[in-house]
Amino acid sequence: MGSRRTQLTGDVDALVVAYVSGIGLTAAAEAAGMSKQTAWRRLQTDEVRQLIADTKAAHRASVLDWALAVRSLADLVTDAVVTVLDCDPTPNTVCRLAATALPEVRHLAETVELGERLGALESQLGSDGTDDLARVVAIG
Repeated sequence: MGSRRTQLTGDVDALVVAYVSGIGLTAAAEAAGMSKQTAWRRLQTDEVRQLIADTKAAHRASVLDWALAVRSLADLVTDAVVTVLDCDPTPNTVCRLAATALPEVRHLAETVELGERLGALESQLGSDGTDDLARVVAIG
């Protein structure tokens, strides 16, 4: 009996991970090795809805932590470039540093912006997964 419970738990975990990734009910069910109907029934349970909400919350928190870390890194790189420019090194050194550092700062800023936009989109999905379930009914 213990192995059956482990199997069910594994299926649910795989279903939740696939479903939260946004691949849709049919693909999530396939990834979890179950029928679409079984996946739908499991998604209707309070336990799985809570697991979905917890998974989304953890993902949002990690995206936010990552975005803040990248923003801090971008600020540090910008400060480093300003410091180098203030040291008045030879023009070739300044040009070389600017040519390599400034595009990286721009890329980091774009990455932070994308992370913030992703976080905003995820926040719009709702925290309990019910919005997603309603979409699955309409789409699935």
